[in-house]
Amino acid sequence: LELIRRMSSERRARTLTELCRMVDTLAEAELRRRYPGAPDREVFLRLVARRLGDDLARQAFPEIEPFLDDRR
Repeated sequence: LELIRRMSSERRARTLTELCRMVDTLAEAELRRRYPGAPDREVFLRLVARRLGDDLARQAFPEIEPFLDDRR
């Protein structure tokens, strides 16, 4: 934690962005492992569902419904 405290605000923001990208990459890799051969759009929608939750994902992407039931 001390290292984070000593970082400038700009550096903390860059580090957070990098960590978020790593999490996104890992989540996408896991989905591709679980659903081999899934089209990019399906992987994207599954990521959206994880990130936004069911209700908001449905509002933003009505076509997401088939991918909500089997992700748990």
